[in-house]
Amino acid sequence: MIHNGTKIRIWYVTVHLLYVISNMNLGDLAQIKGITFGSINVRSLLPKVDEVGILLERSNLDILCIQEALLDADILDSELKQINYTMHRSDRNRTTCKSLGGGILTYCHSKYKVEMVPDWTVLTRNIEVHWLRLNLKDTRPTYIANTY
Repeated sequence: MIHNGTKIRIWYVTVHLLYVISNMNLGDLAQIKGITFGSINVRSLLPKVDEVGILLERSNLDILCIQEALLDADILDSELKQINYTMHRSDRNRTTCKSLGGGILTYCHSKYKVEMVPDWTVLTRNIEVHWLRLNLKDTRPTYIANTY
């Protein structure tokens, strides 16, 4: 995919996190030129935060979108932090939304300037979307949506 003259390669996976770590040759991902993206439904991030760290380290992904993070205000950012990555999270409000699941989080490599676009963020009972603006040198901004 080409966007604003920048070559972007997309890596997308929706299989179980432990399967990914044990059965993929993640070193091949580290050889990809351009910006690498990943997306994964973790069904509760907190107990898998170490595995996500291994995934980020081995794959050298630039952007990792996580769905069904199952986070709330009681879980501190410091519990989810990954080395060399910034984090943008949108927790599901448990008081207004009684259904199970939800919550999204995006890890972005710290070599990029990425900021949340709050005016575009949608958090409802049935859909969760947060938009991020990726500012690359000498190009117009690139927008990334993490959706659940």
